[in-house]
Amino acid sequence: MKKNYWNCLNSVMLLILLTTIGCGRKKPPTGGPVDTESPCIISFSPENYATNFTGNNLKIIFSKEIDKSSFLSAYNIYPPMGKIKLKWKRNSVIIEPNENFIQNTNYFVTINKRCKDIHNNKLANIYTYIFSTQAKLPNNSIKVAIDSIAQSTLSRGNVYVSLFDEDTLLVMSKEINEFSQAEFSCLNLGTYLITGFQDLNDDFLYNFDNEPYAKNKVNLNSHIVSVSLYMSLADTTKPHLKAIKTLHKNSIELLFTEPVKISDNFSDKIKIVQAEDIENTLAVKDYLSVKDKIILITEDQDSVKYKLYMTEIMDEKGNITKQDSLIFIGNSHIDRTPLSIIFCYPPDGSTVNTLLPDIVIKFDRLLPPKNVVAYLVNSEDNRKISVNIYRIAGNEYRFSPKRKLRNYVPYAFILDEKTEDYNGNNLSKMFKISILPISKDEYKE
Repeated sequence: MKKNYWNCLNSVMLLILLTTIGCGRKKPPTGGPVDTESPCIISFSPENYATNFTGNNLKIIFSKEIDKSSFLSAYNIYPPMGKIKLKWKRNSVIIEPNENFIQNTNYFVTINKRCKDIHNNKLANIYTYIFSTQAKLPNNSIKVAIDSIAQSTLSRGNVYVSLFDEDTLLVMSKEINEFSQAEFSCLNLGTYLITGFQDLNDDFLYNFDNEPYAKNKVNLNSHIVSVSLYMSLADTTKPHLKAIKTLHKNSIELLFTEPVKISDNFSDKIKIVQAEDIENTLAVKDYLSVKDKIILITEDQDSVKYKLYMTEIMDEKGNITKQDSLIFIGNSHIDRTPLSIIFCYPPDGSTVNTLLPDIVIKFDRLLPPKNVVAYLVNSEDNRKISVNIYRIAGNEYRFSPKRKLRNYVPYAFILDEKTEDYNGNNLSKMFKISILPISKDEYKE
C-alpha cells in the first residue's frame, strides 16, 4: 500500500515538473530582432475616387499601430476643415470633423512619410485619397516631371513634389524620380503652385543648404497641363515658410527654407487666425530665432486648424518674400518638464578680473525676464547683492551686480528655483556657481 502511495506521489511530482518546464518554454524570448518594417495603409474609407459621399467621417486602417503624434503632423485634408476629432483603436483611426462635409466639393487626403509606427518606422509611401460630395470628379490634371538634376545626387534621395492652391494651402503631395512623373488629378481649373525638393536626409523637410529645390506657378486652363521642374542648389528662390510644428499648447516652431533675419518689430509681421474663423486670432507673446527656425510663444491653442501669415520674410542675402502662410493644427499638450540651464559663463570656480563681472546664462527654452530670480551672495557674511538682468535673446540672459563686489572675496551667483518658464515650470533645484573677483581696483566696500 505504501509502495503504491509513493509511486503515485512520484508520478504527480513528475507531472508538475514537466508542466512547469513546458510552461517555461512558452515564454517569449527576451530581446529579439528590431522591428524595421515600414507600416502601410491597408484601407481608406470612403474608397478612393468615391463620389456622392454623404458620410460624416473618414476611416484609415494601417498595417501596424501608429504613433499618434506623428500622424498629426503627417496628414492633410484639403480643403481644410475646422476642429477634428481623432478616434484611435489599435492600428486604425477615425477622422471625425465637427462640421459636415461641404456639398459639391472635392476632398484630398494626404498622409506623408512623417507618419510613423510605434517603433519609429516611417510609412513606405505617400498616400493620397480623393473623394467628392458631388456626382462626378473633374477630369483635369497637372503632370510634373524633373527637367534637370545631377544624377549622382538624385540616387541618394527621394524627390517630393507638392501642389498648393492660390492661397498656398497644401492640396496634396507626391513622390517622383528621374524616370517617372507625378500626376495631380481631379483638379478644378485655376492657378496652382508646385514645389519640389530632393530629400537627401530622408526627413521629408527641405534643407536649403544641400538639397535641390524648384517651384513653378501653373495655370490649369485645360484638361491636362505638363510641367517640368528644374531643380538646383543655386540661390534663386526667396525664403519661405517650410513647416510649422506645434510643440506644446502655447508654443510652435516655424521652419524656413533657409536662415532668415529677425527685425525689432518681428512680432508685428506675424498674424495667426483660426482657419475657419479669421476673426478669432492667436496672439504671439514671445519668440526665439535659431538659424532656420523660430520658436513662438502664443496664447493657449485649441485643437483646431490655424493659419499663420508672415510678411517681409528676409534671408541673409536680402531676398524678401512679401507674404507667406501655412496651416497648422493646435496642440493641447501642456509642457511639464522642469526648466534647465544649458550654458553658463564663467564656469563654476572661476576667477574674474573685475569687480562688476558679467554672468551669462542660457536656458533650454524661452522665459520672460520677470520670471527670472537671481542674486549674488557674499560668502563671508552671506549678504545678498541684487543684480541687473539683461536679456540677450529669448532664452539667454546677462547678469551683473548692481554695485561693485569686494576684492578677493568669494561670491556665489544664484538662480533661485522660483525661476520659471511660460508654463510655470521651475528649475528642479537652485543653480549656483562660485566666482572670485581679483582686480587691480582695490576699492572695497
